[in-house]
Amino acid sequence: MIRVGQRELEVPVWMWAAVTFAFVGLAVHESTKYGGIGTEPDVYYLHIVTQCAVASVAGFLLMDLMRRARTPWYGLPFLLMASFAASTIAIGWLNGAMRELVAVAVGAAITAAAGRGGTGAAGTGAAGLLLVGITVGTPLVAGGLLTLLYTLASRFLAGLPLWSRDARRELRANLGAMVLWLFIAFGGYIAIRSSFGLAFGYSAAVAPRWLPVVAAFLAALLATAVHLALAARARRNELNEHHRLRIWLLAAVCGAVFVYSPSLFGLTSHRLMYDHIRPMLRSAHLLPSPEIVIANYRVNVPFHDYKTNKGAPMPDGKPSYLGVILPDEYGLSGDRFIPRVTIYHRDITLQQTSTWWTDRRTLLENAKAAEPGRDAVVRFAGPRGSIGLRSDDYPEVDIQLGDFDPAVSTETAEQAVRGFLRERLQRVSG
Repeated sequence: MIRVGQRELEVPVWMWAAVTFAFVGLAVHESTKYGGIGTEPDVYYLHIVTQCAVASVAGFLLMDLMRRARTPWYGLPFLLMASFAASTIAIGWLNGAMRELVAVAVGAAITAAAGRGGTGAAGTGAAGLLLVGITVGTPLVAGGLLTLLYTLASRFLAGLPLWSRDARRELRANLGAMVLWLFIAFGGYIAIRSSFGLAFGYSAAVAPRWLPVVAAFLAALLATAVHLALAARARRNELNEHHRLRIWLLAAVCGAVFVYSPSLFGLTSHRLMYDHIRPMLRSAHLLPSPEIVIANYRVNVPFHDYKTNKGAPMPDGKPSYLGVILPDEYGLSGDRFIPRVTIYHRDITLQQTSTWWTDRRTLLENAKAAEPGRDAVVRFAGPRGSIGLRSDDYPEVDIQLGDFDPAVSTETAEQAVRGFLRERLQRVSG
């Protein structure tokens, strides 16, 4: 129930179910609003089901705790954020753990086959049984542990006994829902792959584009309905005790999750953390500020966790390239364009970069070879403005200014990047 002052408002059963289904519908909309992955209908189906599972668990947890505990109105935002964060982290962890363990299972199966006769019947049979056993058992064990943790945590938040008869009934209901979610997720994935020959490399063009969306939506509705039915059945004989929801714990969880991954609470939280909070902590010397150094040069701009890019290290341990945002004072920034200066070590190899840069570096080398006594400035082709600079003043590195308005002339862009290098690039050794 929700407490507003001295009033206590019960959360009816229909609202408990309606909000959970609404969250699932919203998840389908969010998963499909940018268009489907037409070439991978099996992967797209699994993606939608995963997002629906996150939304279903979050909606169920939100409304369930509101029904089972006295929830003050000011605790609702914390409950909403914690519900989504918990379901997102748990299901994301489950997906990651399954991918890693299945990879280990494949390796173990191959090793077992080799140890039992390589490609012989006995070795192949043992490897196949091991692979099937681990592939099926891994998600069940991991999902069971998460379901146990989920059940105990929700009862603790609601102030209910952790291991009573009611708790065991609730755990069985949640385990049943978990098994169904896994079955529809991987069963549908395998069914689409086998039906359209995707496992054998056939073209996915024969798969209707609507199929993964409709199949995932119907499967998610079924799993959510079964979960609600199992939960309602398990709680028919429960005592209707209403303890105060532990808001202090929810607030602590939200704070910890915000530090761990602010993007779980949306783009605004992400920007608040990385554009304001972390720079403020660095200015107060409460958070270390990594040096932005490449070759024998330091770039004097504020470090930003996501806007400062570093390439794989060179043999000297320093990055093979650095990318930073061009400060606004150089006059190329705008609403649609955020220019970026990228400084590449001249000895960078394909182990640290791609042919995208090595091809551009070749253009700089050719321009420099044509006029050895002058700096080479090359305008690169592309939908966004981009120029490269090779200068004898910076013999260890090449410089690129990119992502600016293509209407800006090469001369204007060159003046901006030269001003940046003159004022912001400092030689530190050598």
